[in-house]
Amino acid sequence: MMHATNTPAGFVVEAKIDHLPEELIVSVDRSASETAYSCFLDDRKLAVLYKDPYGIWIQRWGRLDAYSLSSLSAALEAH
Repeated sequence: MMHATNTPAGFVVEAKIDHLPEELIVSVDRSASETAYSCFLDDRKLAVLYKDPYGIWIQRWGRLDAYSLSSLSAALEAH
């Protein structure tokens, strides 16, 4: 089950990373052109994602596999 809770530094989502359920802290960086989501696992930056104009989640930074990216994208959508 994916859920999200707010924290002072952003919010927390639960997603499957490498097929294991993990809680990630997400910080949001809004610019004039897009909103980027920096995702941290155990104080380590795991990935930076953003949604393109067509609604597709793009991994700008990081090395998530397709399954982990899909799970994390769904968790961000649900937040």
